[in-house]
Amino acid sequence: MNQYKVIITFNDGDQIQSKVAAWNQSDALQRIMTNEQAVEFIASHDDVKNVDISYIGEYKDVPDDPQRFVLSPSQERDGWLVAADRKTNMVFIFMEGVFPDSVEYKPLEDMSPLDCATAVRELGDWLRLYHPDVLEDRCEATRYINRSRIGQLIADARRRQGLSIRELAERSGVSYQNITKIENGKYNVSIDILGKLCRALDLKIDLNGL
Repeated sequence: MNQYKVIITFNDGDQIQSKVAAWNQSDALQRIMTNEQAVEFIASHDDVKNVDISYIGEYKDVPDDPQRFVLSPSQERDGWLVAADRKTNMVFIFMEGVFPDSVEYKPLEDMSPLDCATAVRELGDWLRLYHPDVLEDRCEATRYINRSRIGQLIADARRRQGLSIRELAERSGVSYQNITKIENGKYNVSIDILGKLCRALDLKIDLNGL
């Protein structure tokens, strides 16, 4: 694992600067985009002028137990993989080539959301170290930035109308789980689902503004 410095510069001169441990430049950007404060800051600006990701050096704190997870094909879903965690006893399922966006799991009773997020991150690190063939190549910076922007716009519109996520789900026909992922920038929303949410929130889709 390496350490990178990420600088996101906006047209108004504002910047996000952060150091992050990651496997490559695209992975470094994705880790920045999972930070709630970074996502909110990006969503509050109109346009990104430049994204600079520079290598700093090697980061040696990586998972060193090749037996921690047991990886096997899903017997119920074609193209999906199951990862059983020997450390936490959690079981994860995800689509091959679409980790972490497709990952699903059931939290254990004694695990906090932070514990679960840590386990997902450690699974990702383990996969990159021992099974990189099952991971997808990361796309360019704008994919993550635009996805986060869309999620923030939906969340802001929902809150302005005093709706909970469950109420928006009932009104739009989009599942609670998908809306949660969309608002957190972790779901590649289709135009059909985006249309349902916009109709439910009385919003117009302006592709020129994305």
